Amino acid sequence: FILGNPAVREDNPAYFDLLIANQVLGGSFSSRLVRDIRETKGYTYRIGSRLEHRLTGSLFKIRTPVRTEVAEPALAAILEHLDKLRGGEPTADELKQAKAYLAGSFARSLETQDGVADAVLKLRLRRLPDGWYDAYVERVQAVTAAGAKRAANVFIRPDELTIIAVGDASKTAPALSKFTKKAIIT
Repeated sequence: FILGNPAVREDNPAYFDLLIANQVLGGSFSSRLVRDIRETKGYTYRIGSRLEHRLTGSLFKIRTPVRTEVAEPALAAILEHLDKLRGGEPTADELKQAKAYLAGSFARSLETQDGVADAVLKLRLRRLPDGWYDAYVERVQAVTAAGAKRAANVFIRPDELTIIAVGDASKTAPALSKFTKKAIIT
């Protein structure tokens, strides 16, 4: 599966709230999706969510390969996690862990000349303000649980997701059509 919808540009005031919400949902190995869909249910080995950035905005995206026989329950579980994220605030531990991961990853990404050059290139290609990276860690640390929930409600829109499934359409189409009218099944 690949599921996604358009989201917000990185220079939007709510971006860091969404970044934290995404991190809690599926941004690392300790995320909700990994703990449940991979570890508890065993539907997949690899699952995650991310924000992919473009000039005009970002894409909120969840990606996971699953076996045909678990496609329906896997998708149902993913959508349930989206509802939970939108319906309740991240726990204090989830918030702390998400902030630590993002702040640490950012710092590590700038440890080499290649990392700094990549950051400058991204800044220019996306037309972000020159000082955008200067307060990155502070903006991550400033996110509240309420802000993350609010961003999830605004920018993660289950009713507007495009869902792409690759597999035997005769087996997956009936199950997946229960969840969306926008499914692309090949």
